[in-house]
Amino acid sequence: IDSILNGLQRMVGGGAATAPKVTYDLTAPATFAPVRPAIKGRWTIPEPTGALMLDTRRLVVEPSGEHPAFDDAQWADNIPKLLQEKLIESFENFDLSHAPLRVSDEPADYQLLIGLRRFQVTLAPAATAEIAFSARLVARDGRVVASRLFQGSQALTTPDAAAAATAFDTAFQGLARSVVEWMAQASEGGGKG
Repeated sequence: IDSILNGLQRMVGGGAATAPKVTYDLTAPATFAPVRPAIKGRWTIPEPTGALMLDTRRLVVEPSGEHPAFDDAQWADNIPKLLQEKLIESFENFDLSHAPLRVSDEPADYQLLIGLRRFQVTLAPAATAEIAFSARLVARDGRVVASRLFQGSQALTTPDAAAAATAFDTAFQGLARSVVEWMAQASEGGGKG
């Protein structure tokens, strides 16, 4: 009976108010190698695709289950949109005049398609933030010009949300630099990679 009454209270707005979640964000890298090729062509980065469990704002923790240290935390946006936004910002920091668009009304010369594989905290054997995604540079005619798998991980200093957000940020910055440099070489060299 108590659980039914508590459920009714929550449904009609009664009961204790829930505390707001702490929101975390990623940081796009701002510095790159001083000598670098410009990215050529008009291109876009559509929203990354991936497993449904990654289309969330919450911090994904494996093994799944209850993890109170992560319950009151969330990302600034759903993980695929956050990844898209921060990759675009990384390219803007690299070369604003040749940065990608999210979508284009006119056909783009290229699309950088991102397939999100992992964006999670793995608790065993040691707490680690793991990011993995594939990247395919696809020409307007559907031809894959270049493709590569990007993977990065960073150990957490403590198994909690704040440490996880810091570890994700460190891992993401390294991966974002690699993606930008790879894309610049792929567009420069006709897509080897």
